Amino acid sequence: FFEKPPLVYWAQIIGYKIFGVGPWGARILNAGAALALLFALFRFARPALGSRGAWLTAIILGTSLEYFALARVTLTDTFLSLWFVLCFGWFHRARVQFDRDGGGHRAFWLACTAAGLATLTKGAIGILLPAATAVTLMVIERRARPVLSWRWFVPGALILLGLGLSWYVALGFTHPEGFGFMKELFLEHHVGRFLEPMQGHSGPFFYYLPVLLVGFLPWSPFAVGAVVRAARQQIPARERASFVQVFLIFAAWTLLLFSAAGTKLPNYVAPLLPALAVAVAERFDARWGAAPSNSERRGTVLLAGIFGALALIFAGLPIVIANLRSIIGDKVEKEPGLLEPIALGLLPAATALVLAGGAILLWRARRAKTERRILTVAGTMALFLFLLGTGWLPTYDKIAQAPLRDAARTADRALPRGEPIYLVGIRHKPSVRYVTGRRTEYLSKRDEAALATLFDGSGLKVAITSEGNLGRITHRSTIVVIGRHNGYVVFTAGR
Repeated sequence: FFEKPPLVYWAQIIGYKIFGVGPWGARILNAGAALALLFALFRFARPALGSRGAWLTAIILGTSLEYFALARVTLTDTFLSLWFVLCFGWFHRARVQFDRDGGGHRAFWLACTAAGLATLTKGAIGILLPAATAVTLMVIERRARPVLSWRWFVPGALILLGLGLSWYVALGFTHPEGFGFMKELFLEHHVGRFLEPMQGHSGPFFYYLPVLLVGFLPWSPFAVGAVVRAARQQIPARERASFVQVFLIFAAWTLLLFSAAGTKLPNYVAPLLPALAVAVAERFDARWGAAPSNSERRGTVLLAGIFGALALIFAGLPIVIANLRSIIGDKVEKEPGLLEPIALGLLPAATALVLAGGAILLWRARRAKTERRILTVAGTMALFLFLLGTGWLPTYDKIAQAPLRDAARTADRALPRGEPIYLVGIRHKPSVRYVTGRRTEYLSKRDEAALATLFDGSGLKVAITSEGNLGRITHRSTIVVIGRHNGYVVFTAGR
């Protein structure tokens, strides 16, 4: 599988060795990387922003919506964000040490090590984005030193390229097809994804602006003012300003690169979140104890409105779910679990209450000092994320994911080893293969010729479909239902 470099898969293998093959094994090191990301950002921010600014940075990132989401799933983006924070944190520290005593080269080597790990995680951007950031800083400051001095550049380049390209070179010399995998990895999934949309993931140039607005909630209403403050060089202390500048230049290059790319996904801009957290934390820290500016007051009112709107949505969710069939029609069959009665209990009311309370408190604090508003926002979001993680996501799993896993296990028990499981009219269900270790074969419910292979009498075949799809093929006498799981049906055919 050469769509991605290997580091995330290595992490999953380690997790499997410790916890076994399953969600914990797959996700545990990703969650660890998310926690390490907060710790690293705090440690690098403390010398530049002070203890209070460092705590604000960690709190802001830790309570942002997209960070919470990516910490719970296995993608490349959490690891990539960690490596970039380490890279630019060490890079900033190296520059500060050079200005103080002419040193800093060892910190720069550590920055190059982190960039090498980023290259093993996501490919060429692990080299391109740090290089673009460093060159931009040299142009702005009109100095090539210390980055291009021999003590920095030569060892740093050797570390970055040696570590970052190690797997590519080793695989090229040991794989039976040599370096042929580079075509798929770089031409198709680097150049190809940049030049044109792949797998239907496209969007306009400004695609990531609404993504960041939502993903950086609840802090996004304050991000514009913080970025403008840094861009206008309104940060007085030099080390403080340099720290924010390094991260924002990196964020600008990241946003530009992914906005220009043909293939777009919301998780691609995850590395921007720490940079935005740094900028917002710096501004909050600078305004500590002061009344809000006009832009801060507008941001507070906007966020109060967002919390209020979300409170109404969650309060009305039981009514929507009860009338789901009439609202979206037959499309509901794409998630068969939604056809069954859904018990949400007090979860919608509790969530609406938390968000409504946050909205009211924010409205009342719109003219209050910074610390009161931060406490209100962080407290509301922490409670919301707690309900999301302990209530809503397990409920969604119980409705939409667990029934399919149960159906997969039923099908697996009924089949001899090595036989596939057929999916009739339900596409894109990799969890069946993950749970059973069997390959799956998709059959369209409307393709009579394909369905005929299921009933050709050549041996026992086991398939999974939905209750709605089953009605379209029950005219075939060889169907025997062996399990029903909350909208999914497991049946045998061929005998």
